[in-house]
Amino acid sequence: MLTDEKRALIEAEERFRHELRQKIESDIATTGQEIKASEKKLFEKINTFLNSSIGLLLVSSVVVSGGGALYQQIEHDYESREKSKEQSLTFKFEIGDRVKNMQFLLKRAKTVGDAKVAMAGMFKSQFPLNSSLDNKSL
Repeated sequence: MLTDEKRALIEAEERFRHELRQKIESDIATTGQEIKASEKKLFEKINTFLNSSIGLLLVSSVVVSGGGALYQQIEHDYESREKSKEQSLTFKFEIGDRVKNMQFLLKRAKTVGDAKVAMAGMFKSQFPLNSSLDNKSL
């Protein structure tokens, strides 16, 4: 069995642990409340700043300039896609016309010179569909 001295020592240790646990728990609770209070203060400060005239000016200028930049980027992308589609369609028709013209001339060719003239039509169109592709080799 335990002697009275050891029992008293164990009781003193347990009391110390209990007091220490209570102190730590109260410190944790206090710290948590302080954190919540500081978060509320920060939100209130931000809210107050954004509701001030300078804050509204800053936010509105950021929104307007950001919106303008976004609109400009979207418009540029749309124009470049449209230009690419238009150019692709132009090239498609020009290439098709040159191939058909070459086939027609090759069917009618009787000499090597005639075939050479027919093949030259692939690189320089005799009758270009688009003036921008007049003297361009595809």
